[in-house]
This record gives sequence, C-alpha cells and structure tokens, in this order.
Amino acid sequence: MNVESTKELIASSLPALEDFLKTILLKKFGASVVSAKLGSYKDLSALLKDKSVIVGAKDHAFNSEIILAFDDQWIPQLSSAMLGVEENEINEITADLIKEFSTQLLSTTQITLAEQDINIKPEEIELVKSATIDQSLNSEQYFITEVKVEGKFEIEGDEKPQLTLWFAFSPVDKNAIPSKDEEDIDLDNLKIGGEETEGVQAQSVQFDSFKPGVMKMSQEEVRNLELLRDVKIDISVELGRKELPLGDILHMVRGSVIELEKLAGEPVDVYANGRLIATGEVVVIDEHFGVRVTQLVSARERLETVSSK
Repeated sequence: MNVESTKELIASSLPALEDFLKTILLKKFGASVVSAKLGSYKDLSALLKDKSVIVGAKDHAFNSEIILAFDDQWIPQLSSAMLGVEENEINEITADLIKEFSTQLLSTTQITLAEQDINIKPEEIELVKSATIDQSLNSEQYFITEVKVEGKFEIEGDEKPQLTLWFAFSPVDKNAIPSKDEEDIDLDNLKIGGEETEGVQAQSVQFDSFKPGVMKMSQEEVRNLELLRDVKIDISVELGRKELPLGDILHMVRGSVIELEKLAGEPVDVYANGRLIATGEVVVIDEHFGVRVTQLVSARERLETVSSK
C-alpha cells in the first residue's frame, strides 16, 4: 500500500464518516482529505506533541498500530451533543466520551473497509498523553492523513468553523498475513507437542439451520435481487399503537391525547413497505425529526420478507 492508495482509501470512507458524524452530532457535515503522507515516527511524534486528544488502538488483524488525534474543538462539540453539557477540557467524563466516540468511529471504519475486502480488528482503545507519545509509537513509519470536517456548527470567534481529525497507522506487517502454505495445514500429519499424531483426519461439516423457513437462494436469485437495488420503497416509523373503541374515537376533539402502548424512551419500529427492518430512537437533526438506527433485522430475515411479498 502506497500513499496514493491510502489517500484514495481514506477518501472512499468519508461518506460513511459524514453519516456517522451526522448521527452522533445531529448536524450535517462534509469531510475532505487535506493531506496524506508516509512519514517517520518522528514526523508523527512532532505532529502529536501539541494535541491534547489522542487515541491509540491495536489492529490485531494486520498487527498494525492505529492513532487518532483530534483538535481541541472536538471536545465541546461532542460533549454538547452527547452529554447535553459543553465541556472544554479533558477530564474523567470527556475522556470516556472520546474513547466511546473513537470506538464507534473505528467500528464505522471497520464496516466500510470490510466492503472493500479489508478486514481490520481494532481493539485495546486507550487515550494517549502527548507528553509520552514517543513511548507509544513502536513503528518506524506511519501513514498520516489529515481530514477536515465542516458543518452546521458554531465555534466562537470563527466565521468558517472546522474540525480537524488526524488518522495514522503503521504499515501492515506482512508476517501478520497468513500465506497460502500456512492456510493449507496438513491435518493427516498434524504434530501436537512435538509428537506426530497418526490417523487424524478432518472433514468440513455443514450444519442445517434450526430456524424454520430459512430461505436458501441460488446465485441467479442473488443476481436478480441486485437489479432491485435502485427501486424506491416507502420508509415509515411507528411510534406506538393503541386499540380504541369506536365510541372513544367519535368523542375525540382537538387537544385529545391518545396514550400509546409504548413507553417513553423505548425503541421505535422502522418499516420498509410495511415490513419491519430495524428499531431505533427518535432524534432531531437540523429542526427535522429523524431516527437513529440502534438495531437492524438480519439481512437474511430482510431478504425473506422481500421474497414473501
């Protein structure tokens, strides 16, 4: 992977980043890659020396280090949106907030990269102090990318407010990628504890699903479904339901209140053409109501509902 391919990879992930920020901060954002380079650990150390918000993570899939750095303006924006109280410094509360935000951000990145057959596994997310950044960097080189975020938010004294995010990771450890020879293990002559185990044979086993009515689709059926991706469908959100006698409905006047069965704070149901596809929570985005999806019906179940129509 070179600098150009890294820059293209980060740029292709920006739409997912914009959607993620819109979900978290409840405002519209636009993100762009300002610069991307392959630098030494000294270059990255110099960049991070004056940053108060730095997050480090370990990617166990490729044995790579991941570093996220934020400018100071992220703290009031995140705390205001996620806590309802504007904080301007790193403290116990905002530290946990930054870690949670970074965890979700890396999860979004993980999903986006998986669509391009790049499967990372970021774990061990921790805050890093700028004063000890040299002790936290263990690689000789890092891909360093600077991303600018612009949106409908306010920063005192700034007519064109921007948030800056730095994303750095060490080059992939080639030894972490299993070779074909390593994948094709000779199970007939498997050695355990230095002794050869004879007569041990393995066969791949396929288990039938215990769920009734599971749909099995052929490759042709899957290709046919691809033709429907641009078909528009109606999305509706159900806040709750209530059964009422006809007499109560006839006695309704302006100002009457209907008490729904769903409790305040419970997830709302999201339907596509009358079929349940997800649950979520109601949010307000730029003076419009929206729904933050918290749980999706599995892809298999969604396909089943489509095929049953």
